[in-house]
Amino acid sequence: MERFKHIINLINNNQKDNKNDNNTDISNEEKQEFWGQYKKENKNYLLKNNDSFDFVGFWTHEIYSSNDLKNLFKALEEFDENKIYDFREKSIADTVKSKIYSPNIFTKNIGIITSKHSYNSQLINIDPPSEFEYIRVKLYHQLDSLTFLSFLFVLRKNKMKFLDDILKQDIKSLYENHSFEKFNPPSIIKKKQIEKEKDLLYKTATDWIKEKAPGICSKQNLHHPVCDLILRNQSNPIKNEPKYMKTLGLNEKFNSWNFENTTGLYLTHPYQKYEDDKRRKLILAGNKEKIIDSNNKLLHDIGGDMTSYKIPLFIDDKVSRILIPWVFFYISEVFLKYLYKTRDELTQVSFSEFQEDYSKIKNLENEFSWIESIVPHFINDIQKSKSFINYLKQNFKFKPLLLHRQKKDFFSYIQSLLNQNLEFMSKEYENISARYYSNINLFSALSNKELSDDNLFIQKIVLVITALMLVINIIMLALNFD
Repeated sequence: MERFKHIINLINNNQKDNKNDNNTDISNEEKQEFWGQYKKENKNYLLKNNDSFDFVGFWTHEIYSSNDLKNLFKALEEFDENKIYDFREKSIADTVKSKIYSPNIFTKNIGIITSKHSYNSQLINIDPPSEFEYIRVKLYHQLDSLTFLSFLFVLRKNKMKFLDDILKQDIKSLYENHSFEKFNPPSIIKKKQIEKEKDLLYKTATDWIKEKAPGICSKQNLHHPVCDLILRNQSNPIKNEPKYMKTLGLNEKFNSWNFENTTGLYLTHPYQKYEDDKRRKLILAGNKEKIIDSNNKLLHDIGGDMTSYKIPLFIDDKVSRILIPWVFFYISEVFLKYLYKTRDELTQVSFSEFQEDYSKIKNLENEFSWIESIVPHFINDIQKSKSFINYLKQNFKFKPLLLHRQKKDFFSYIQSLLNQNLEFMSKEYENISARYYSNINLFSALSNKELSDDNLFIQKIVLVITALMLVINIIMLALNFD
């Protein structure tokens, strides 16, 4: 296999560096041997004649902040001009205006853009681009300052078949039509073809939107594709779906190929485990620049012995920081982890060994400083959005842990756990909290080696109690958002 890897590297670097070096020359026999081995190891990488996918189309989303809603209203008014109404129906723009400032999550079906003329009030009689059968338009109001106007561009059958045929090409015709890529594996060639077609379709769609309703373009993602092609399996799905998804450059677990009814913000709880990836992730189908991944800029690694915990922070649309409801569940469990860790470390502290105590206290100081710095962002966003966040609604496909299913109120569970473990320290805190250092100066005071031995023990107790009470206060704040 090492030799095959060597050949792959040579093939990949072929035509980049033509030095006629004997060590870099690949014989025809080696190429044939390589492809023979490649086919043997990937014998199912081609679609069979009776296997196919339906390419439904793709979503594109325009995101509007509260400061940018005038563009949205303008776009909806332009759609109003082209819509055939039932005489009892209000205009789309008026309906949206009446709802959008109410503290509720809502979904509004704007209508279906089609060339078919009808008096159906759900049809918007505008000719879509020739590649598309129709366009479904929906409006989603999810959180404060976050509104989506979403378009599902549904492909015509002949275009679906064209894309499907790309996957079905046999090796011979593939290399005849793409001789300049003869050293690339078939899956790579097909992926490039799909990507090229997808880019063309997306450009056609966005150009059409700009022409028909120029006011619709929001500032946040004017030029970025926001969702991959959506695939819909047949009733008898093929056996090797992951292999074909890889051919398309999609990940069967983390991308949008199986999202038939998504808003473009389909969320999966980060604790859900996958066979091919043990790391916990938050999944979104949306703007590629903002899709959360283990290596994405929106993930924050809290380090230490908890490196497996990744905390997704915010989607930043440059207007406001948007809270993702999952984050609060996630960070609450991190608090719980910190609580256990802190308690376990404190049981090992020997108050007679100052230097050892000093290092452990500094570690705890750093950890609680991190909590102090990050928690207010979540608390503030929850307080701002509490009247219309409901993580149990279908807008957010909540997949709870067993622990969540057993306990209807997860925060109550955390609170009871805190009460059980901190009852003794809470009593001590009541006795001494008002007489010593303030919360702000407590860590720095305890870290000062000039402290007298007489005061060291009691001040360490104050440190521990204050730190743990900080966690209690944070959880209690969280309880108030409901």
